[in-house]
Amino acid sequence: MPRAKPKRAATTTRNRRLDLLDTADIIAVTLAMARKDGFAQVSMRRIAAELKVTATALYYHFHDKDELLDHVTGHIMDAVAVPSREIPWKDRLRQLVLLQMQALLEYPGLARFLVQHRQSAGALRWTETILEVLYDA
Repeated sequence: MPRAKPKRAATTTRNRRLDLLDTADIIAVTLAMARKDGFAQVSMRRIAAELKVTATALYYHFHDKDELLDHVTGHIMDAVAVPSREIPWKDRLRQLVLLQMQALLEYPGLARFLVQHRQSAGALRWTETILEVLYDA
């Protein structure tokens, strides 16, 4: 009686790429695209093309483009250094606003996204850091 061959898991190049795809890669590509072309030019298809996957693969990690941009804005605003509490609050506030402005200028369309998506991680971080300085006043 012939022995049955063990079944192999069907793996394709695409499946291997999906296994290697993670949110950090997606966010890194999106950050670079937003910095270069602006938030208005970011699309799931362009991100997918850059990562050499289908756009559908991105939806495994993020519900939609707004959720992805929410995470991206969080990364951007978290990267803005908060001035030391040793500095007088007025100087601290001035430094913070200048650092935030630098981030807003570095990513065209970021300010618009933050204003239109006030509940996003980036918008909340933007507001909270300013309120933190004013609280210390």
